[in-house]
Amino acid sequence: MSKFNFDDAAIKVLANFAAFNQQMAIAPDRLSVHSANKAVLGSYKFDTPYTFEEFYVYDANDFLAFYNALKKPSIEVKDKCIIMTNDAEQKLTYYTAVKEITPISPPFDNVFDGVDTLLDFSLPADKLAIITKMTSLINTTNVFFETKGKKILITVGEELESSANNFEVVIEDGIKQNQATEPIKLSVDNLKILAGEYTVKFGSKTNKTKVKHFSTWSNLNGANYMIFGNMVK
Repeated sequence: MSKFNFDDAAIKVLANFAAFNQQMAIAPDRLSVHSANKAVLGSYKFDTPYTFEEFYVYDANDFLAFYNALKKPSIEVKDKCIIMTNDAEQKLTYYTAVKEITPISPPFDNVFDGVDTLLDFSLPADKLAIITKMTSLINTTNVFFETKGKKILITVGEELESSANNFEVVIEDGIKQNQATEPIKLSVDNLKILAGEYTVKFGSKTNKTKVKHFSTWSNLNGANYMIFGNMVK
């Protein structure tokens, strides 16, 4: 089996995915994560697929700590472990998890096929950055997305129309769909995504009379997230 190593972009994504779940699958063509609360799926496709066999980590932070300690080592995948080596003739044996106990996120490339799209817009990196900062400053657990005429309004706050502190961002450009009949609420804990510019789409799907609302967040660097939310009644 040939040796390989990850580029800086993949390591950055892996560290971000670890914020959702320490257990994850590392396939030759992509990284994937399924959050512990099942509200977030994450996927990142490598620019060029590798040739190793898929393996699973049970503690992504430990994996990253070992990887960084050896300063970008070469990796070789074995049956129950991986071997990390570097030019200093140092070797680390890291035992992997088993597939049966690892949450694996399914592909969600075609999730909007046959589904009503409520919102479809571009979210610039600077607006995502200020939203992220304000969730911390206001110390809120929610972010709301709603149609306001021809614009999309994003509100950071515990509840809409309350006396508590809140912060609003207006999206006017890059809107392809703007048909949300009610505000959509996402948890701040589910928005711990990589910084950058995103294409964001919200949709709804009915399953046995129960309506499920979800969104996809596609980053230009290849990281993609599917985040579930709720309509505000």
